Amino acid sequence: ARHLDTVQTYEWKLKWRAQLEKLRAERAEADRARRERQDDNRISLVGTREMKNQIASQMAGLRDQTRKRRNVMKPKVSAFVEPFADIRASDDDEWNHEVQ
Repeated sequence: ARHLDTVQTYEWKLKWRAQLEKLRAERAEADRARRERQDDNRISLVGTREMKNQIASQMAGLRDQTRKRRNVMKPKVSAFVEPFADIRASDDDEWNHEVQ
């Protein structure tokens, strides 16, 4: 969304923004495809592309598991309940003031 201020109407702005987004997405896709082609030619320490994909999917599965496990134990949030509210309500604790 570079020079959209020069364009007057709202519809034109939307149209140009969509066009620029499409161009940016196409460029990113081309970059990714080029990187993948380069990676296919190269065998790294990890191994071939299939091995990399397998490892990546395994890691994603592990991340999923930890996320699920973390969500199981949610902290209990409840309103504070006064433990001895019924005792406080009685006038038995007024004896101290009478003594003093």
